[in-house]
Amino acid sequence: MTQYIELKQVYKAFGSTKVLQDFNLTFEKGKFTTLLGASGCGKTTILRLIAGLEDLDQGQILCDGKDISCLPPQQRGVGIVFQSYALFPHLTVGENVAFGLKMQETHSSDIAEKVSRALKMVELEGFEHRRIEQLSGGQQQRVALARALVITPQILLFDEPLSNLDTNLRRTMREMIRHLQQKLGITVLYVTHDQTEAFAISDAVVVMNQGKVEQIGLPNTLYHHPTSRFTANFMGEVSFFPVSVKNGNYVLAENALSIESDVPPQEGNYVLGIRPEGVFLALTGEPAERCEVQSAISMGSYWEIQVQWHGLPLLVHLNPNDYIPNQPEYFVKLRPIGWFVLPVEE
Repeated sequence: MTQYIELKQVYKAFGSTKVLQDFNLTFEKGKFTTLLGASGCGKTTILRLIAGLEDLDQGQILCDGKDISCLPPQQRGVGIVFQSYALFPHLTVGENVAFGLKMQETHSSDIAEKVSRALKMVELEGFEHRRIEQLSGGQQQRVALARALVITPQILLFDEPLSNLDTNLRRTMREMIRHLQQKLGITVLYVTHDQTEAFAISDAVVVMNQGKVEQIGLPNTLYHHPTSRFTANFMGEVSFFPVSVKNGNYVLAENALSIESDVPPQEGNYVLGIRPEGVFLALTGEPAERCEVQSAISMGSYWEIQVQWHGLPLLVHLNPNDYIPNQPEYFVKLRPIGWFVLPVEE
């Protein structure tokens, strides 16, 4: 991995609230990395520190091996797109896009051409003289993206950029952002609390929890092979069951489970995590596999079934063809994928 952006022993507090402490993290050059976590976990603070919008209390930020910790924002080669767009309502579209160029003291004869090129990249060609209030939310976000791109940044930062858009616009914008990142080869750091966005656009995901890195990996790896209950929960719906290993078998409530594992389990106590798609509900089976249906809701493309299994809730997603209405009980069958085993946390 080519270490491009590196945070070393970073400490940041706001008053008495410690946000980041002894924090270390690296980002790979030319990759799309998403910081995923709940509000207040420190992900936006990381972006603002890299951009120079907040000062470090302690530590270093390196870019391509050079310390940029004390550089002003306009000298860091960083573009940033905010959740609120942060556009100037009294300026035209072209003037908004040109703002960063003027901060860099770009020659006036070059500004118009660069603004036109940036607007073309975000499919707003010819919008230079429009007023901001004349634009839709999606168009305003594209103006914000053009403003970040026009300075030809080495690093592009996104702070919850799509949260104010509707579902269809979010999909369109994230496809545009990903396409431009791949086309231009820019290093992107993207902040969101939405795992769907993280899955759709990321080369790598950093799951954060209370100012610390919980796990880093490919989106699918984090979903199917989490290393903690926090990551498992944050990457998608999951049901947990306490299990133990006895004589090489996973045991739940004194009943051996039919689980095939590539790695022979060691004796001890564990937590079995089951994704909704990791279960098939059969009409026949062993007594230990019996479950009772608590609720069934049609979600259109699938049924969301809540069952009670060994006294604990289990969420199941079924294909419409596999669900029989008014069937009071089923038998739980684990699929080859869609489940994982975690150590018991203190």
